[in-house]
Amino acid sequence: MILSEQPRVLELVGLAGAGKTTLEHALHLRNAEIRLVLAPSKARYVPFLARGVSLWLSSLLWRYRGSRWFTLDEIRLVGYLEVWGPYLRVCGRTPGSVAVLNPGSVYWLAALREFGPSCFESYSCGEWWDRMLNRWAALVDLFVWLDAPDSVLLERIHSRTQWHEAKAQPDSQVLERFAHLRRRYGQILAEMTVRGGPEVLHFQTDYVSAEQMADRVLAALCLGER
Repeated sequence: MILSEQPRVLELVGLAGAGKTTLEHALHLRNAEIRLVLAPSKARYVPFLARGVSLWLSSLLWRYRGSRWFTLDEIRLVGYLEVWGPYLRVCGRTPGSVAVLNPGSVYWLAALREFGPSCFESYSCGEWWDRMLNRWAALVDLFVWLDAPDSVLLERIHSRTQWHEAKAQPDSQVLERFAHLRRRYGQILAEMTVRGGPEVLHFQTDYVSAEQMADRVLAALCLGER
């Protein structure tokens, strides 16, 4: 059971259009202590950039010479995984509060494993990968995985007024990416569970409302409305 007086971390997992932001807003309306955590300051990334990029990433690629170099976005993902964990432990969460990650560790890990340099599929990365899985399995108190049929996801994305990169790509390319990420999400959540990770709530948002999902999440967190 999750103790309601303890500050906690809720991570939302899902593809674009799955309803993560809708659920986040529904939860905050029901309980103001559930809110998206503010990003750490850029200064917190300085130690990672100084040590991680120059030493760890270079060493990894040296040991796995067939791999390409990291893109800027991939370096950011590694930085998020390294920096956000310690940051969440000291960012001043108050008792009874819930810090919401959207996206969070599952997306960061999935994107690196599926689309990053090939070293992430090799044993060269094993020690770091295990450390990240263990860290985030222990840190997150509840994973909520949202999904919907591909046709529903595409319809939601294209009906949004805000820009999304999927709007500039052929639907076939977007759906291929979705298939890869969906598979990786399942694998990584299973790996988290093996490592003693928290409960995973899985919803199909084409037939479960945001209010119904919020009820389940609040019950899993042992929280009421505030």
